[in-house]
Amino acid sequence: MADVTARALRRAAADRLMDLDQPALTFVAFVAELPAWVDWWNREHVIDEAEIPTERVF
Repeated sequence: MADVTARALRRAAADRLMDLDQPALTFVAFVAELPAWVDWWNREHVIDEAEIPTERVF
C-alpha cells in the first residue's frame, strides 16, 4: 500500500492535481508516507526550468 500511496504522491506533485474528494491523511499516515515522498523528491524529481526562480527574493 505504501508503494501505491507514494505513486499517488508523485503523480500529485508532477501534475499539481489533487483528488479533493479523497479524505485527508491522518497525521500518522502522513508521517508514514513522508519518507517515500522525500526519497522520490531527492532521487527522481526533475526540476523544470519554469520552477527555477530568475531572481533572488529576500
